[in-house]
Amino acid sequence: MPPRLPRPFPSTRIALLSGLAALAPCASAQLAWDTTEISAASPAPNRESELSFSFQNTGRSPLQIESVTHSCNCLRTQLSKHALAPGESGKLTAWVRTVGTPTERTVRLLVTTVQDPLHPVSLKIRLSPAASASVEPAVLWWP
Repeated sequence: MPPRLPRPFPSTRIALLSGLAALAPCASAQLAWDTTEISAASPAPNRESELSFSFQNTGRSPLQIESVTHSCNCLRTQLSKHALAPGESGKLTAWVRTVGTPTERTVRLLVTTVQDPLHPVSLKIRLSPAASASVEPAVLWWP
């Protein structure tokens, strides 16, 4: 019969659980978004469209937005707040500008927080060309 191994002392379990509980406040700040994707018509050439994403800190500790990066130089952004107390809300406004003929495309934004820099939130703006006017019938005969 093999020898029995000693069981860990209850105080060891308590110390381990206390250490895990100490890490919990770090993860308690959470950024909740009303939506993470917006579909909109592309603005007319050399014009801007304004779009916005609303968010809230649903966690129990303060939250700090470190950066907002985007995939296109056709976009500029502005945060209403960088630091959010628990329960506080904010808005990320994005202005999209097109040059030339608008085409269908997706622009991505990454929002990084100080509390969780390795897991940025990905936001998308899907742009589609505005419907163009059409003439019926397609052929016009002039006498």
